[in-house]
Amino acid sequence: MRPHPFRLQLKRRSVRQPRRVPKTNVLQPLETPPTMTAPVFLLALTIVATTIILVAKTIAGAIGGRGASRSELAQIKQRLEQHAAALEDAQTALTNQSTHLAELQERLDFAERLLAQARDRSALGAGEKRD
Repeated sequence: MRPHPFRLQLKRRSVRQPRRVPKTNVLQPLETPPTMTAPVFLLALTIVATTIILVAKTIAGAIGGRGASRSELAQIKQRLEQHAAALEDAQTALTNQSTHLAELQERLDFAERLLAQARDRSALGAGEKRD
């Protein structure tokens, strides 16, 4: 039988059935108990123990290093003051050197002008005398 030309054809779609998982009783023990060989057990134990020790050391270091003692703070403060004084001395010395350098540059400029004037006079030759 031929379908009518204007009638929609409905296709049959196959419905996929969900995958069936075999039923197991969670409370039921496994058929064979899991076994671990001695080297694998020792390796796992070593990794766990090392991790616990490292974490404990890190926590202890954080707790122990949390605050410095008063004597350590006093030493740090004294060193800071010494560094501040040394910095002020260095700044003063730098300022003095800058001033000295500026004075030397002025003297050099003056000497260059004098030499240029002397060269210009000798290049022009002796001029006429005015009466």
